[in-house]
Amino acid sequence: MNNALITFAKPDNEPVKSYKPGSPERIELQKELERQSNETNTSSLATTR
Repeated sequence: MNNALITFAKPDNEPVKSYKPGSPERIELQKELERQSNETNTSSLATTR
């Protein structure tokens, strides 16, 4: 029989972001999406034949 008492630390969740228009997180997201849309994918898996 196991009589061990095991306790775990309570997990901390990430803060919830609103992404409202004009908010810093929305601006950062839009910049990143723009950066990624301007990238060229050079992966051999992305080539078409």
